Amino acid sequence: MKKILIIQSAVISMLLAVIGMFVYVDIWPSFHDKYFSKKYIDSNVSDSAYVGLCYNKTLDMLSNESLDIQIYDDNSFMSRYRRWKYNKNSASDKEHNYYKNYLALGILKCNEPINLEIMESLQRQTAVEKFSHVTHVINSWLAVELYKKTKDEGQIKTIRNGLDYLYSAMDSDSLIHYWNNNLILVDGLGMYIPFLVSYYQTFGDEKALRLAQLNFDYFMNHGTSGHLPHWFINNNMGIGPNNWGRGISWYILGLLSLSEIEEKYKMEAKVLADNLLKLQSKPFIWNQLVGIEAYSTFDSTATIPILLLINKVYPELVKENLSQIMYNLKSITLEDGTVMAASGDSSMAPYLNRSKGSSEFAQGMLLWLLAGLNI
Repeated sequence: MKKILIIQSAVISMLLAVIGMFVYVDIWPSFHDKYFSKKYIDSNVSDSAYVGLCYNKTLDMLSNESLDIQIYDDNSFMSRYRRWKYNKNSASDKEHNYYKNYLALGILKCNEPINLEIMESLQRQTAVEKFSHVTHVINSWLAVELYKKTKDEGQIKTIRNGLDYLYSAMDSDSLIHYWNNNLILVDGLGMYIPFLVSYYQTFGDEKALRLAQLNFDYFMNHGTSGHLPHWFINNNMGIGPNNWGRGISWYILGLLSLSEIEEKYKMEAKVLADNLLKLQSKPFIWNQLVGIEAYSTFDSTATIPILLLINKVYPELVKENLSQIMYNLKSITLEDGTVMAASGDSSMAPYLNRSKGSSEFAQGMLLWLLAGLNI
């Protein structure tokens, strides 16, 4: 009898635990959003005060050990259970830590003073135990930008290691693959292209510039349709839709860096900007799937880099509509300066992450944009 009671107690405890998890994952978020919703910044806050709030929040995010970006698109109990049971390759925050480099890059773009504590935090962000993936090269990009600002010789090792990794990772045609397969992802264009261009600008290494041009030109010629990038290239063919918002953002980062070097990239930037202006969901707002309203919502990881491009190509247009743009940005920013409406990581492509929240990428790009708006 005692054994039966123990078994019954164990079963009841397990059922209560499952019910509790279901309530916490599926029911509590809706209840929390309705009765304890986060407060967004007042649209009447001055632009300069807004910049200060966003800057301070970016510093907080950089020092935080955990990541804000949503890694998985599993907002229900059953989807999380399936991931726990069947997905043995779940990624850790450490594997996605490269997103924090965009916080650091955004901080460096700002005109705010950088004290010793902030500088040490930026320098720690460049550290890489071993270069084994394209994402690690963003650390080298950050190291170049730090070297430009401080002439700190301690950054040279990270810079050189990033360059050496790219030369070791490229194939016989000098193309750089994101993973160890035939695919060339648009994501990489927003990582190694800016690094190679910045390295060229700083050290005058034309070999690095030619590598950047070759890889971007290859994607521009084989991986775009209507001047909009597909998700990736396989065997000289663009694969996946050409309207993934953050995919366009990765493409923009590479394009903007090269547009500082050669006229043809300025022309490409203008054509891309013209096309994107036709695909706005609302004035100066772009969705996760650009140009599509159904099953697609506002995405700050798409909108903010697109605004970077528009500001570069048509600064007068941005200046004329600055009040609308700032209103849009404030409408998705919490009182503490956190920019929201950022889609999560999409490493499980071709399935896009529909989760929305805060993101290191969006936050860093916001500072970059605000610096360009000269507020």
